[in-house]
Amino acid sequence: DSIDWTDGWAGSLQYAIVKQNSGDDNGIEGDNNGDTTADATPRSTPTIANITLIGDGASGEGVQLRAGTAGAVINAIVTNFAEGLEWAPAGIGPDPDVDSIALDNLGVGVNFSSSGNTLFTAGANNTEYTNTLTGSAGVTPGANELSLTAQDPSTYDSALDAATYVGAVEDASDTWYLGWTLGL
Repeated sequence: DSIDWTDGWAGSLQYAIVKQNSGDDNGIEGDNNGDTTADATPRSTPTIANITLIGDGASGEGVQLRAGTAGAVINAIVTNFAEGLEWAPAGIGPDPDVDSIALDNLGVGVNFSSSGNTLFTAGANNTEYTNTLTGSAGVTPGANELSLTAQDPSTYDSALDAATYVGAVEDASDTWYLGWTLGL
């Protein structure tokens, strides 16, 4: 798993790029509190914003939320996974928020499991789309990404920037990731 939480994590993460190799597992795997019951405290309630998750084209879930985790995943591009969004509801509430998530996994598998569809349709500005990511690293937004409607991350967590775009990269002039990130 590229981004993984458990044990009551309540932090935040903004501006992340995940580009998986062959055989890698999930882009995000979010759990509540390890192997204990789903309603164990402290409860995992992270806020994850402005991420681009690119799978290996054959396996894994882009976003897997389970075991009672709460929190929010917002302004996310999820593409090229066997399954885009999977949620295993624990029935304890509150459920995680997923807002402004763009899924394009149909060439490989499915965009969501049936329970993932529940979160997807309940969220704001979520869409199934055709990815047009471009650039030498394959993470620069194309026309379809630039047309997505973003949520303001600072309304979920005041420590986050008020980004007005979906994904980790704003546009072709946004090159913060070049020259120091692994494989990009």
